[in-house]
Amino acid sequence: MKEGNQGFTYLEFVLSIGLTTLLIPILFMLLFIFCKEAQQESITQRQQMQGDRFRMQIQQEIPFGSLFSSARNECQFMNDQGIFVRYMLKKDQLIRQVYQNSSGWRGHMVMLPTIQKLSLRCDDQEFRLKVTLVGLKEPLSILLQTDSKRDD
Repeated sequence: MKEGNQGFTYLEFVLSIGLTTLLIPILFMLLFIFCKEAQQESITQRQQMQGDRFRMQIQQEIPFGSLFSSARNECQFMNDQGIFVRYMLKKDQLIRQVYQNSSGWRGHMVMLPTIQKLSLRCDDQEFRLKVTLVGLKEPLSILLQTDSKRDD
């Protein structure tokens, strides 16, 4: 800007508008990337919390169980209260059900909602679970010894 003039020259005005039009899309792109990463981090933390909650429940229930049987992606056993419990994969969810004499398998508790890959095996010696949840890079692995194994 020349001395004594009160405004911008045409060239200065065009340059400032041009730079602004270049910087605004860059700013929006950075904001979009930041929001997407924050959303992915939120999903990852939620999946980790669900995995930790499931691990705590299974660690309280499995070690004292008996009469374990296993089929493809399904595990049944009798818990310490004499109630039969079944964990099974159904529509990419790990489901817990309880057997009631008169009406068969009842209840439908979703233990893990978004399963990508599951390996579930149990017997009277051990309970082995390896599950990969959608959004997590590392699989959740659980290996528990049953009460009968600890008595040996």
